[in-house]
Amino acid sequence: MESYNDLTQDRRIAICCLNNLRNEAGVNKYFLDLSLDQMRTIIICALNKPNAQCNYASLKMNLISLTNTRILDWIKTDKNACYYLYLRMRMVSDINLLMSQMTSTFPINHERRYELILSVLDAFNTAYKINYEYYIVKQREEWLTTIQEKNPFIWLKKIDEETAKYILEDHMKKIPNYCKEESLLNRFFDIKPQTHEERCLAIIAIFNSWEVPSDTKKLFLLNLKRSISIINFRKRQKKNHRIAFQTYISQTTKNKLKELAHSKELPINSYLESLIDRIYSERKTK
Repeated sequence: MESYNDLTQDRRIAICCLNNLRNEAGVNKYFLDLSLDQMRTIIICALNKPNAQCNYASLKMNLISLTNTRILDWIKTDKNACYYLYLRMRMVSDINLLMSQMTSTFPINHERRYELILSVLDAFNTAYKINYEYYIVKQREEWLTTIQEKNPFIWLKKIDEETAKYILEDHMKKIPNYCKEESLLNRFFDIKPQTHEERCLAIIAIFNSWEVPSDTKKLFLLNLKRSISIINFRKRQKKNHRIAFQTYISQTTKNKLKELAHSKELPINSYLESLIDRIYSERKTK
């Protein structure tokens, strides 16, 4: 049995071969989820079948058309750029379909995201003879325009995991008109990042890839910051063992209370606390 070492020693080449062998019996649909050893076993078995539709020579010929990785230099080490391109690619029906056929899960980190993007481009170049180089160049130009603007999420690195989850689930995933095709939108919004860093990357990428007028984005950011301010205020109150206390009093009494608090140069809540503490202490001493 042939071992085909030149096709099975490199993960990228093995993925490309599996994509070209996807119609062969026994080839795993979600081959990006496999280890290199698992890929190697499948490739060897597929090529050694007597009735194989694809042979060694045709696979070697297809490898000539592998994507020139230089067109992806701008995302290789830039996690924000890579996530941005990943989302933009998911908005293209053909690309989204192929991505969903290559892996059963969302990329868990930058390295897996880059591998998925490169694998998809390789697949289009070698198996389908469709060159997406112009599309990638166009996305890079749009990205460069995006990052020239002031970073609206410079504060994101200071937030905790709980707040990041809230922003992603209650704000970013409810952005209106994010994607023209609802099926593509849902495909992304099923994502559940496993780390704080991945949540922050997702927040920034969704916002950057959202195609709406700048005024719409500014209003969205304003509402987002307002919500976060409320959350932070509640956290501080909770940390200081303070809870909200609501009751009804007449307007006249309220005005008197404000006047008394002002005379003591205290906020109303502090004045009420001091008043209650004093009366309570006097009652206890009787």
